[in-house]
Amino acid sequence: MPLYERLSIHHVLNPGVIENFSKILWPDGQPEFCDLVHSYAKILSELDEMVRKMIFEKLGLKNYWDDHKNSTSSALGFFKYRVPKEEDTKVGLPAHTDKLMTSILSQHQIGVSGLQVMKKNGQWLDVEYSSPHSFIFLVSDCLTAFTNGRLPCPYHRVNMGDKERYSIGFSTISKEGYIIKVPEELVDEDHPLLYKPFEAVKYLEFCLLANSKGVAPTLESFCGV
Repeated sequence: MPLYERLSIHHVLNPGVIENFSKILWPDGQPEFCDLVHSYAKILSELDEMVRKMIFEKLGLKNYWDDHKNSTSSALGFFKYRVPKEEDTKVGLPAHTDKLMTSILSQHQIGVSGLQVMKKNGQWLDVEYSSPHSFIFLVSDCLTAFTNGRLPCPYHRVNMGDKERYSIGFSTISKEGYIIKVPEELVDEDHPLLYKPFEAVKYLEFCLLANSKGVAPTLESFCGV
């Protein structure tokens, strides 16, 4: 992925994490950066929690909410895509599904295209941010599995134009040891069980191994019934 660069802060809202990260870039510290990143991550965390809670209420899973909320940690990623040279591919990020629980994407550059989402008919749809205050919420594979396929994880990619692109991604990730299991309430004659219980960290390891072998990993190949 020659066009793509990323900096990620895992467990971004844990005490001291942002400060330790900033010292890698600024050994003497950078309080303004730390305050900005913490406030931004906190707001996105609240947005993510609100949307996930709405999903649980809509699916009749209120009794599972507290356990689910406490089962995730968060990460904040800063993404840069440079303009392709003549000999470069225009693919900034290949087509994929996120292997996490949820993702929120934001982009403050209006009019700079790149993000595309695959529609059900296989065609690619350009995603445009209407304002610097727009956010895109993406269901990731682990939430697809937990909801027994009720909420599919969309294939998406970045296809670059002639302008440099910057974006920020906030992700929720299942903690190590947490088992994702479809609630009984979501399994019936019309909705048979689609996914076996699994540990999210094991799924991520499976995907990394598959990618290293040049194989496209899928949720179904890992835990499909």
